[in-house]
Amino acid sequence: MFYTAAVAYRPVKWLSIGAALQVVYGEVNYATWVPLSANQDPDSDIRFQIATRGWAATGLLSMLANPVKGLWLGWSVRFPVRINTKGDAWLTLPSYMSALGAPLEWDETAKHKAAMPTDLPLALRTGIRYAQKFKDQPNAPDFWDIELDVIWERWSSIVSFDTVMNASLLGERMEVFKLNHFYQDVSEFRLGGSFTVPKKLGGGWLTFRLGTYYASTASPKEYT
Repeated sequence: MFYTAAVAYRPVKWLSIGAALQVVYGEVNYATWVPLSANQDPDSDIRFQIATRGWAATGLLSMLANPVKGLWLGWSVRFPVRINTKGDAWLTLPSYMSALGAPLEWDETAKHKAAMPTDLPLALRTGIRYAQKFKDQPNAPDFWDIELDVIWERWSSIVSFDTVMNASLLGERMEVFKLNHFYQDVSEFRLGGSFTVPKKLGGGWLTFRLGTYYASTASPKEYT
């Protein structure tokens, strides 16, 4: 959840500049199974579950230009942010380990049982739009328009999500649990347009819209 406070300034008639401060609230809840041995026996897996939440802050910078009539150019950047979430984590041991009397021992002196940073990457967006208006009808919508947007997010900068647990297992302090994702950068292209029937129908305007998009994935297929 991004709680946003924004301001905008127009130094000249054809250019607007914006900035925003975003207070970010995040919750991370997931579960995974960790092999305890190399034999791939599912009965040896440890179930790991975490539920954390936290706050952070980031910002946005943006620009919107209208250099000639009907042509619009937009650009924005959201800066990367790390949310240090804290909360609870659980381990479910294999049945044979529980039978041996090896329970998970929590460190009760710690205020939080688990902590995990969550990263949101740098995001860049740009777009270009051209629109033509009806003549002599200032209150009418655009006669037609077409827009192309390009989005790029730097997910490759995030190597893994690392969880710190305030716990011991079999008398040994638990190490940092690292979950590698092998992320790659994401690119997205959006193309769309509209057309408005020149004559009012039933007292209103009828507009047709059509669009398409393509987006790459953050996770390679071999790691999905």
